[in-house]
Amino acid sequence: MNRITVDFLPTELKDGCDYVVKKGVYHFYDRYLTERFYFVSNNDCGNKKMRFFAKDKRNVSLDFSGSTLIFHGRISPFFFDNSSNIVVKNVKIEYDKPFYTAGNVIKHSDEKIELLINREVFPYKVENGEFIALGENWEQNLSSGINLFLEYDKRVKRPAANSFLYLPIIGENVTYNENAPLKQSHWRAEEKGGKLFFYGDFSKIIGDDRFVLTHEKRDNNIFTFINCKNVTLENVAITDGGSMGALFQNCKNVTVKKMRVKARKGGDYLVSTNCDATHFCNCRGNVSIENSVFENMMDDACNIHGIYLKVDEIIDKNTLLLKLRHFQQFGVNNFQKGDIVEISSPDMREFSANYTVKNAGLTEKNTIKLEVEEDIFGVEKGFVADNLAAHPNVRISGCKTGNNRPRGFLINTNKKAVIENCVLYNSDCGVEIAGDNSFWCESTGVRNVTIKNNVFKNCGYYGAGYCVVIHADITANPTIPDFHRNVKIVGNDFTYVKECLYATNCADLSFGKNKKEKSKAFRFK
Repeated sequence: MNRITVDFLPTELKDGCDYVVKKGVYHFYDRYLTERFYFVSNNDCGNKKMRFFAKDKRNVSLDFSGSTLIFHGRISPFFFDNSSNIVVKNVKIEYDKPFYTAGNVIKHSDEKIELLINREVFPYKVENGEFIALGENWEQNLSSGINLFLEYDKRVKRPAANSFLYLPIIGENVTYNENAPLKQSHWRAEEKGGKLFFYGDFSKIIGDDRFVLTHEKRDNNIFTFINCKNVTLENVAITDGGSMGALFQNCKNVTVKKMRVKARKGGDYLVSTNCDATHFCNCRGNVSIENSVFENMMDDACNIHGIYLKVDEIIDKNTLLLKLRHFQQFGVNNFQKGDIVEISSPDMREFSANYTVKNAGLTEKNTIKLEVEEDIFGVEKGFVADNLAAHPNVRISGCKTGNNRPRGFLINTNKKAVIENCVLYNSDCGVEIAGDNSFWCESTGVRNVTIKNNVFKNCGYYGAGYCVVIHADITANPTIPDFHRNVKIVGNDFTYVKECLYATNCADLSFGKNKKEKSKAFRFK
């Protein structure tokens, strides 16, 4: 590779270049940026403003030499499309204004709370009973997106034990499927005498703690990789993110090492990313996450999954239309020629058969036309499709994760997965093996997972009280004995709040040679 030392990166990156940026602090503003429309899995689709954008690039390395990059406004800092052999390393990423608001609870009752918010850090205004967060060239009310209002322990940067997750509702009632306790409430904001009040149902508040309100849509990941292969993130630090830290969609062979996702220093800052620290959708090959730290996220440390689609129409004996059901998965085609797709009845039991992909393409943003080699006799409208090829081998080792809202590692892959030598202290479970064909539609059943030599510290103190959870959200048939297979949980050290393990829908499960101790720090309610 051609090594080039630069004061800063050029707008257009060239193939075969190893760029070395001189160490410094660099500011970026939301103007004169590349802007393109993209569908991004588990995010909101739309125009993305990107500072470092690369499409159809090969053999590119970006070494920032320990620099700090500060972004002003709604910007997707790094976006790579259909590129290979990409390395980004030695960089810290911040935003000028966070994409959440945090405040101290001064007083509270069942009907209202009074908050004290540092407006220099979290600027806002109140108009017509609505709370509106302010940033540089942006503002956001609570009328759109999934907005979470969560009580935090003011002594540490983590959700409060036995607290309640509130969902503010503006306008019509909505529903939201979440494991943690949830309270939906029509809210009204008011500012008087220099004080901020929220009116609604706050009957589940447990104390005078801090509250975190996320108000940002899932628009801007720090790193987004789509249709890329051989990607490495190394020595990357993230302190703020309106959406995810790093999103990999339809990628092959990804390495993440020495990544640090943590809330920035200072008592006002409680959240690192509004969503997952890392997220992998329809990836292939090998995914390796090594020696990294993931803390203070409002979602998981890592989510690895495929997509369940629904059969919408049978065109002929070899062709059918598949529907993407969750709106944050629209526009994602995860099929390649030669892939094996499994099509099953909604209960995942009565009918199941495998077919070889001949051709596949989007006809609409939520519709894929799929042609297979074999006759699809027996397949009916409403059946469920999963691309068995769009799943990676996974190795997660030497990582620490916790002080975030839900889980540590959420694993749904039919290939080999190993989680080892990690320390997990998540408010919900440390490891979850799932499978969901009802809401998020994240596939699949696992076939070979080993969880070994990890330390679980009080996982589940805010959630269900378990360290490891294995289940399946298959609404047509909640009891599938062998939906998951061959899971080994061995040699771990558990300090548990309720139980070490909750498991259903799993065959060939082994749990042995683990140390177990009841938590003295938390009581589960």
